[in-house]
Amino acid sequence: MHADAILLAQVINGEIELPSTSPHVKGQEGLLRLHTSGKSDLDNDVWISQPALAGILVQNITALSGQSAIALQHSRPSSSRHPGAFLLRDLLPAVCQAVTMALRNDRSDNVSAATLVSLQRLRDAKRKLNHWEETLPAAWEYEVVPNVQSSGKEVYPRSLVIFSDMRLVGPWMSYWLARHALLRSLLLLCTREGVDIEVSCLVAYRDEMLRVCDLICSSIPGVLGRSRCMASTDEAVGESPPAVHGFFSIRALYTCAQTPMVSEIQRKFIAESLNEIGLRLGIRQALVMKSSLLSLEFPK
Repeated sequence: MHADAILLAQVINGEIELPSTSPHVKGQEGLLRLHTSGKSDLDNDVWISQPALAGILVQNITALSGQSAIALQHSRPSSSRHPGAFLLRDLLPAVCQAVTMALRNDRSDNVSAATLVSLQRLRDAKRKLNHWEETLPAAWEYEVVPNVQSSGKEVYPRSLVIFSDMRLVGPWMSYWLARHALLRSLLLLCTREGVDIEVSCLVAYRDEMLRVCDLICSSIPGVLGRSRCMASTDEAVGESPPAVHGFFSIRALYTCAQTPMVSEIQRKFIAESLNEIGLRLGIRQALVMKSSLLSLEFPK
């Protein structure tokens, strides 16, 4: 299989049930076919449906309100032990449900039993994500190396996330976004009056959320082919990266930019990366997101 037709094609196994009438999924499938036309040796479109579904799940998780969430058929729990299949079929839907419940409770006036139940579901989902990462096979692990260009104080990122296989970009971006959404929801509920929680716990949640943003941004140079130490499958170093990687990256970057306490130099890096994705990969939504970020004021 060619390198630019592989995002989640082999990483995520298992049969995926998609509602055939969903225009959102069909639209994403069409984009994937356009960018990978004639470059897949598979006899069916299962591999196309899988990243399309992952994209919709991530969109639901990162939505600030349930109004923009896209309805999908509830899929039965996966029996596969493959990390990608388990992330897609079990963990991402669980995170989506926990975050949706948290958003509903955050809008209520009083801290109720439902609020406490929502907090517990968020913590349970976070533990499951922790376990997923802790039990990954060695082939799924990424490496963090110093950015050789960061000798000056104004260079960001200071480190680079290096994947051993570019097929891991989509799953890791999805995982980081799910983790970010859980931490953001935990902070929203835990800072409400009437919720008993240690300040040190809130600080830990905040620092972990910022660390997730840093990991996402640190992976972008390699994803976009700026880093020569990025491992690849069949791609030549310096060759334009698959456009499909950009679809996962732009939502992650936009989410990072909207996170309170993200530094200005990091937001500048995000805007530059969105601009590069838009111009190099032809993903116009990245340019729209960049314009949106430049017109907004963010809390420090």
